[in-house]
Amino acid sequence: MTPFTFPSVEANDPARKGQGAATSQFSFDFRYRVQPIHTRFDRIEWFVWDAARAPVFGDEAPVIRQTETLEEALAGLEGLYYEPEADQ
Repeated sequence: MTPFTFPSVEANDPARKGQGAATSQFSFDFRYRVQPIHTRFDRIEWFVWDAARAPVFGDEAPVIRQTETLEEALAGLEGLYYEPEADQ
């Protein structure tokens, strides 16, 4: 199970490369941003940005992953789920 749900992801359109194929979503603590992006190839790619890392160019959080599936993009990321016991 994932904290991210993308009920409607557009099919890849190479003419729209670099544009979002669905609205981006954030982890509960706003550290990670996840979004499927159109590519110039035959499928969308899933991108993950990490706000806890220093920007490389400009002031936008850096991309830390680009994968073929949402599951691969989220694998091993910490803090995706809200854990109430961590607040105590």
